[in-house]
Amino acid sequence: MELRPCTIGNASEGPERPPRPQQEESMDSEYELNCFEAFRQYCVNANIALVRPTFLEELCAAGGVWPRRQEAEQIPGALYKPGPHDEFSFIGISHCWESREHPDPFGYQLSTIVDAWHYWREAEPEKYEEGNIYFFIDYMSLPQFKRSAEEQKSFQRAMKHMHLFYANSGATFCKSVWRLGKLTPPSVKRRQICQGRTIPVYIVAEGKVVEVPLKRLKRSVDGKCGPSCDDHCRNLHANDIVYLGRGWCRAEYEWAKPNTVDISRQGVCLRRCCAQYHSWFYRFSLPWTPEAFQRNVSTNTLKFTHRSDIKPVIELQRKVFDQKVATLEKFECNWLPCHEVEDLLELLPLLGAVQEFWLTEAYVPHSQQLPLANALARRPALQKVLINSVRLEPPVVQVLADVPQLRTLRLFACGLGDAGAGAVAAGLTQHAALQEVWLECNGIGDLGAEALAKALESNHVLELLDLQLNHIRSSGAIALAEALRLRNEAMRRLVMRYNPMDAQGVQALRRAVAEKESLDVDHEGLERNAESSYCGWMFCVLLRVFVWIVVTIALCPMKCFVWRQRVSGCIGTRLCSHRAEARHEAVSDDSSVASMD
Repeated sequence: MELRPCTIGNASEGPERPPRPQQEESMDSEYELNCFEAFRQYCVNANIALVRPTFLEELCAAGGVWPRRQEAEQIPGALYKPGPHDEFSFIGISHCWESREHPDPFGYQLSTIVDAWHYWREAEPEKYEEGNIYFFIDYMSLPQFKRSAEEQKSFQRAMKHMHLFYANSGATFCKSVWRLGKLTPPSVKRRQICQGRTIPVYIVAEGKVVEVPLKRLKRSVDGKCGPSCDDHCRNLHANDIVYLGRGWCRAEYEWAKPNTVDISRQGVCLRRCCAQYHSWFYRFSLPWTPEAFQRNVSTNTLKFTHRSDIKPVIELQRKVFDQKVATLEKFECNWLPCHEVEDLLELLPLLGAVQEFWLTEAYVPHSQQLPLANALARRPALQKVLINSVRLEPPVVQVLADVPQLRTLRLFACGLGDAGAGAVAAGLTQHAALQEVWLECNGIGDLGAEALAKALESNHVLELLDLQLNHIRSSGAIALAEALRLRNEAMRRLVMRYNPMDAQGVQALRRAVAEKESLDVDHEGLERNAESSYCGWMFCVLLRVFVWIVVTIALCPMKCFVWRQRVSGCIGTRLCSHRAEARHEAVSDDSSVASMD
């Protein structure tokens, strides 16, 4: 017996989902992540249907809304049911249910998905032009209320492992997970209500699917539009909770990280400028630990209408987190706010299998830089560290350069200077595995270059050293050239573009290249230095000025973000100190009063 008039199988949030029976199904089993055979078996066992893109295009062009799974099965060419031997891929859709009876009563989510499908198919044809790509949309992929006994069993099997449609976001058979984090704009709602539009939904009082006017969409609290609202209410019950405030939506978002994109918040112009959402301006949010997820549930930050969903979702969140962390090999974090640095420090010890660590455009306070570096140094499988636009102190650089198993170290625009370059040189002296070092745009001068040259005399492992966009002049270039020419046989490539060297430095580098056939020095810009003519010298100066302007403009958003985070961090620190002082004074006053009594 159903407890609510319209309990709908929704993978996107809790208010529309019924309580789950506790009985186990014989066909249930554990399914491995990133395994196509396991995922296909899950789809077959749970009788899941995927939605064809052509059907969504036709439905959007006709101005319709999503039908239930039961009605969609009656439409030829609407759904695709995976077979036990089929090859296919899918795009997972994570979205809000904007009403209890229908997830997308105004068709806004449908049009957004179709628009994104048209764009991404054009932007990345090699990825999205395959003929066997389908969508997972819970309202059409799973049986909806009212379900038969057999449909209820299939629905239960599907719900038990719903995370597979989102946690497999990095697998080859999952093209992406698209989020619709934005609700239907009020202007769209008003226009369609004024037009007298109706949508087909199941009404308990009628016992069937009927056309209901959108003007009967009412605000609801706990699924009720008023004191007299019951299971036989004929109204539509709106749900205006934001995407990240819903328990199921947030869980899906966490499961899909980092391979997920919010298609509702990216306009056409922005998408065409940044076709890859892994661009400089892509904000990657840290994954929540199970403890953080549970804290937000306990404080009612995440909303669940059915309290019976809370415990299963928390357990599933912990299970998926443990599975993904155990297999995560590349961790990438962009535009990290300063208040999330502590969360990063809490997360790093759990990344036992990570091999690549990326941190881009962030402000890490001085007190937290060394704990961050030490946490990275303790990762047993870490081989690559790439940090961009994060100010680092020399002791922190020293720790990173000393990681014994590290093979690639890239520190771009980290403000190292000569002291930071000296820290890297100290690590290179005895390092037995480091093969690539990238130190672009760090303000390194001749002293830093000479320290690196001295380290190269005893290092016989490093193969690539990138020092472009620094302040290295002739003495530094000569020291590097002599070290490579006379005492180092391992180096294969040295990049010295856009450094203010004169003719002596250029000639020394060319001499090293001429004497060692295995050595490649990037000469772009070097031959334009002032070796013989005033015009050549002027061209070199103008080229350097032009490159400096371009780099400054490119780094401007990052610097603004870092300064903003620094200011907010200072303000937060002062507020915390003032509160601590106030608490201390209050405790002192209380103790003095107690002693007087």
